[in-house]
Amino acid sequence: MLNKENELEQTKFKLHLIPDHKGATVLHNCIKQSYSRAADSILMTIGSYPLDDHVIYIKDIMKDLLMLCPVSMAKYFEMRVIQPAWAISQT
Repeated sequence: MLNKENELEQTKFKLHLIPDHKGATVLHNCIKQSYSRAADSILMTIGSYPLDDHVIYIKDIMKDLLMLCPVSMAKYFEMRVIQPAWAISQT
């Protein structure tokens, strides 16, 4: 948890996934061009951002991202897991 906060503090800019006039984001273009390395990097960057910041723009391509870069999608989904504080002490 502290690592994520440190990474956010060190980040000089925030990556915004803003769709173009056709509704396509950078990740849509990565899928179209099969740029898995770029998609990996973007997923790892946006994984530390709040979910409502980008999910509405990529919810339609989740299955395509899973096929293009499955390892990065697994890491992205792990970043999305929210664990309540009481769950750590109770289990």
